[in-house]
Amino acid sequence: MDYTDLLKSMDEQIARAKDEASSRKMIMEKVEKWALARDEERWLEEYNMDENRYTVSRGAHKNLKRAERARSLVNKIPALVESLILKTRSWEEERKKVFLYDEVPLLALMEEYNMSRREKEEEKQRRQRDKKIAQSQVVVLHESVMWTRPVTSSHRGLDQSIDGNKRNSTGIQVESSNERLSHKSAPFVKNENVSKKLQRSRLDRRFGEDMPSTVS
Repeated sequence: MDYTDLLKSMDEQIARAKDEASSRKMIMEKVEKWALARDEERWLEEYNMDENRYTVSRGAHKNLKRAERARSLVNKIPALVESLILKTRSWEEERKKVFLYDEVPLLALMEEYNMSRREKEEEKQRRQRDKKIAQSQVVVLHESVMWTRPVTSSHRGLDQSIDGNKRNSTGIQVESSNERLSHKSAPFVKNENVSKKLQRSRLDRRFGEDMPSTVS
C-alpha cells in the first residue's frame, strides 16, 4: 500500500467535505431561521386558540409582546421558504445530488410545509366565511322578530288617539276632531230643543183655550 496515495486521497476527501460544508452554509443558515420561525408559528397558533389570552394574569404582558414578535417573524416565512427552494435547487443542479436535512430531502420538506400552510389558510378562510354567514343569519332573524313583534302599548295608545283624546309629548290632553265637531254643534242642538219646547207650550195653551168652547 502506498501511504502517499492514501494521504493524498484523504486530503482530497477532506477538501471536498470542506467545500460542500461551505456551499451548504448559506442554505443551512436559512434552514435554521425557518426552523425557529416554525417553532414561533406553532406557539402563535396555540396562543391564538387561548380564549383567556387577553385577561389580566401573570405573564400576560410578556406573552402579548412575544405574540407581536412571532407575528412579525411568521409573516416572513413565505419569502424565506421561497428563497430556500431556489437556493436548494441551484445547489442540487450544481452538485448533481440531493440536499439532505436530517436525512430528509430539503426540497420535499419545503414543499410539504407549503402544502400544510395552504391547507391551514384555506381552513381559516372557510371559518371566517362561516362566521360571516352565521352573523348575517342572526341579523336577518333579529329583523324578522322585530317586524313580527305584537303591537306594543305605544301603538295601542296611537290607535286609541284616533277615536278618542290623546296626550302630546308634554302630557297636555288634546281633543280629537270628533269632539271638537261635537262641541261646535252643541249650541245649535240646544237652540233647536228650546224652540221645540216653546212651540209645544204654545200648542198646549191654545188647545186648552179651545176646549171649553167645544164642550159648551
